[in-house]
Amino acid sequence: MKSRNFIFGLALGFLTSLAGLTMALVIAGGTVWPLTPQPGARLIPPPPAAPGHGHRTLGSFTTLVSDPQKYEVACPPQTDQTGVLLVAGQSNASNTAQGMFTTKYPLNVVNYFEGKCYPAASPLLGAENEHGEFLTPLGDGLVSAGTFTDVVIVTTAIGGSRVAHWAEGGDLNSFLITRLADVRARYRVTDVIWHQGEADFAADTSRDDYRSGFLSVAQTLTSSGVDAPIFMSIASRCSGTSNAGTNWIPDNPIALAQKALIDGRTIRLGVDSDALLTELDRRDGCHLSESGQLKIAAALANAIGESRK
Repeated sequence: MKSRNFIFGLALGFLTSLAGLTMALVIAGGTVWPLTPQPGARLIPPPPAAPGHGHRTLGSFTTLVSDPQKYEVACPPQTDQTGVLLVAGQSNASNTAQGMFTTKYPLNVVNYFEGKCYPAASPLLGAENEHGEFLTPLGDGLVSAGTFTDVVIVTTAIGGSRVAHWAEGGDLNSFLITRLADVRARYRVTDVIWHQGEADFAADTSRDDYRSGFLSVAQTLTSSGVDAPIFMSIASRCSGTSNAGTNWIPDNPIALAQKALIDGRTIRLGVDSDALLTELDRRDGCHLSESGQLKIAAALANAIGESRK
């Protein structure tokens, strides 16, 4: 009897261990905690910040300047097949999105920051916050499509910033000028991406004020030696900010100003994010989920590619 009880105990212990191992494998495999949301599921916020990141204060704003996981690579030389993307705007152009990306081309798609290059990977140095972004998949898309052989990403986007912050006299204008001087020492900017406007909609900025503010930003770029086309995003929708959730309509003053600024030459349409993105493309009603990041990246890759034909 004791022998049978002993054997029964061993068998029960083995089955319990096996069940625990199976549960561990199921969890690790993603059945219980999927890495990407299933259709109809609520989107989750971005992961918590990793320790060791360094930030620099810019008045009431901050920007990411170091990341312990990044490593330096040789900066690609600029040829007629090199895309140098300058990115400015607010949170949806910074490191505030859900999906964390690493380039498939670590020697060809790089993040340039203060004289050094790093394989493009979320988060990118030079922008605000420590989460995901759409610029790394954009760079990969431009290389995969053959638009460029190399892509150099220079990002300056700061969450919550209005166009007046970037215009002459604004507290981010000098920051932009400093970054442009740093880039100019090594590269010529080939394409400017402007993705901003949600904060101005929430602040009730008028159509005329937005237009004059953006033209001031464009003049700052010109004065700093940038003659590249500007790819304007139509971006005003953000239900996570004050009045944007209840009062937003497609033909609002910010979106109308952005559309009117597009002339097809100096200022071109990059992506109409207001129209393109669905609820599932925003993780919190405002900031991008992974699907939103990929949609924005694909639309911009197409716009930049078409402009070179």
